[in-house]
Amino acid sequence: MDIIKVKSSMIEAIAYNSRRENLTVKFKNGGFYRYSDVPADVAEELQNVKSAGNFFSSEIKPFYNGEKVNGSKMEKQMAEEVAAPAKKAATTAITPTRKAALIKAGAWPFPV
Repeated sequence: MDIIKVKSSMIEAIAYNSRRENLTVKFKNGGFYRYSDVPADVAEELQNVKSAGNFFSSEIKPFYNGEKVNGSKMEKQMAEEVAAPAKKAATTAITPTRKAALIKAGAWPFPV
């Protein structure tokens, strides 16, 4: 799973499953929440906005169902990747060719 760190004082990272349209958010307070039926364009915009926290509060939280995620495999993997040093992220970079293949397969930005 690819984890995207975002610019925010309240959100540490996000993960998106395009097949299920699930957005998982890891908050800086340690909580994990999964939001259902989030379109890919909304998840992508969250990655690119100046303040992910403001965007989340105004465009995601009020409109999509969220549930706290406890003890799931995704939560553990996300926690490990977020805590890993930047060096690890550099070694797992996805090439443009691979990214295009993942998009075509419906598994970008986060594989199922």
